[in-house]
Amino acid sequence: MTNLRNEIMRFQQRFVESFSEARDRFNDLLRACPHHGFFELHQLDTFYNALNVNDQDSLNSAAGGNFLDNVGLNLLLIL
Repeated sequence: MTNLRNEIMRFQQRFVESFSEARDRFNDLLRACPHHGFFELHQLDTFYNALNVNDQDSLNSAAGGNFLDNVGLNLLLIL
């Protein structure tokens, strides 16, 4: 479990990885470690900050502003 938690905390989008591939890989890590203990906001922050700038910009656009500033929205629906 510790190794999976570390993988989740250190997650980074791979250079040739699309947004959807990165999202799926991140979600696979979360599912593989169901007792990871990370709240949704921490998961969103980790994933968002692991993305390349273009994919961060796309999420910001979909959220109508900075993705992480829109805590009131259900950000998981955007993903």
